[in-house]
Amino acid sequence: MMQRTTRTWEELRSSARMAERRLEDKIAAYTEFSRAQTRNSVAVYDEENPQEETADEKELAVDIENALALLSDTIDEMNIVVDKTSVKTQDAMLQRYRELYFDFNTEFRRSMSALQEKRDAQKLFGNRAHTGHSDDVEMDSLLNERRAVDSSRSLTSNIIEQAMATRNALENQRRQFTSSHGKVATLGSSFSGINTIVAQVRRKKMRNNTILALVIAGCVCFTLWWVVLSKIKEHDSPIQMGGPAILKILEVSN
Repeated sequence: MMQRTTRTWEELRSSARMAERRLEDKIAAYTEFSRAQTRNSVAVYDEENPQEETADEKELAVDIENALALLSDTIDEMNIVVDKTSVKTQDAMLQRYRELYFDFNTEFRRSMSALQEKRDAQKLFGNRAHTGHSDDVEMDSLLNERRAVDSSRSLTSNIIEQAMATRNALENQRRQFTSSHGKVATLGSSFSGINTIVAQVRRKKMRNNTILALVIAGCVCFTLWWVVLSKIKEHDSPIQMGGPAILKILEVSN
């Protein structure tokens, strides 16, 4: 495992995508080639010139090995970056490429193993594996067992492919749920902003109502003060007017 990385996350992601595209194309071609070889029951085995790997097959296998090594190194570098940053989106992408690497490597090894087993069977049984006729009863029994094993292995491979397809569908659903969760979180944030605006409007309205109540209370207090003051003036006026009249009466009496 690499101890440090000098590439940025964008460079690592670009490298991983390139390796992913290469592996998708080349493993699909290698798997198709392997299936064509393992299902070919017409070719006759030549003991003097046994069928070996072709140049194209070797080149394709080497390209796949190199692409797997590139993806593995990129995953190691991504792991270093994620350990430093702890970003959830980067961690999810790292997990996705780990799963892709496991799938690509498993499918490639399975195809290579099936192809090698086909060649080994041809070397072991020769043309009897194709004609189905032999004077050796024990050999015929072994051939029948081998056909049964091949059939079971083919059925198992189909089941594994269906399981992989189901897992891919579940992963797509998980990504959709994750996307939906993000949208719900965005809506929640929007509602939070709306609630903040409503609270601000409510506080402003309460402040305006408080100011209006204080103004009305001041007006009422002023009105009451004016009414009371007017009553007091009306009560004091006769006394002030009666003072000079009393003085005149006293002067006349004297």
